[in-house]
Amino acid sequence: MMIFLLRRFTVAILVALTVLTLSSLLRRPSGDLAISNAGLNVTQADVEMIRQAFGLNRPLTTQYFDGLLRAIQGDCGESSFFHERVSVVIAHR
Repeated sequence: MMIFLLRRFTVAILVALTVLTLSSLLRRPSGDLAISNAGLNVTQADVEMIRQAFGLNRPLTTQYFDGLLRAIQGDCGESSFFHERVSVVIAHR
């Protein structure tokens, strides 16, 4: 039974890492995330402020490992659809 649980836990960790990696990679080809989040009629200063706020001005590897660390700590960020913490949305479901 312990071996079964260990295997399941290992698979769960690998799936979580795969999802995190794929979601990080799939956000990049869509263009500049700061410009996408800023919307229309914004200045370059506004775009730079968004890059700074979301950490988009840091190297990709740093962004990835910071996201991994936050995910391990249970911080999944804020939902852009519900405008509240993802952990709160999951808890309500």
